[in-house]
This record gives sequence, structure tokens and C-alpha cells, in this order.
Amino acid sequence: MLSGEYSPYAFRGMVWGVAGKEKSVPLDVMDAPIILVGQDGKRFWGMIRQAVVPPIERVLEYSIRDLQMMKNTPIAVTAVDAGTGRVLYQNTASMAMMGKREVLD
Repeated sequence: MLSGEYSPYAFRGMVWGVAGKEKSVPLDVMDAPIILVGQDGKRFWGMIRQAVVPPIERVLEYSIRDLQMMKNTPIAVTAVDAGTGRVLYQNTASMAMMGKREVLD
């Protein structure tokens, strides 16, 4: 029996460094499903994950694209600091729905 989505997918990640000690590193990550066949013919399900550090040009392109999506989506988007509850970013749809919060004050 099979279920779910089995096609490969890619996402971007960030390995956060320690302040003053290590740099944070953006990653392009690709996951692909595989089936391993043992010597006895038994099949095993697995995933292969590859992670590479992208060129800085690609990171900047992603950043600009993400900013444009955040600004122009009709869906309210609000980024909040999990520790303090302070609003870090609101797009215009969020401001229209909830009003301006301390991010712009």
C-alpha cells in the first residue's frame, strides 16, 4: 500500500551559528525518496538528503523574492519573536486586519 507524495522536493534552510563564534550558513536542501533492495529481494523505503551552500547571488535572489511575496500577498502575514511576542514584521494585509503594531512604532 502506498500513500503520500513521493516526488523529490527542495527547500531552503539555515544553519544558525553561535553569536561571535560561528557564521550562519544558508543551505539549499534536496530530499529524494528511494527504495533500497536487499540481497534477499526485500525492499526498504528511504530518503536521501543533499545539502549544499548556495552562491551568494542565489541567496540574494531568494531574499528579494521572499520580500516581494511577503509585501504583495493578499494574505495577512505577521512575524513574531517567539521569546518576546514582539512583532518583527507585518505586511499590508496584516496591518489592514490588525492595525499597525510596534514594528513600525
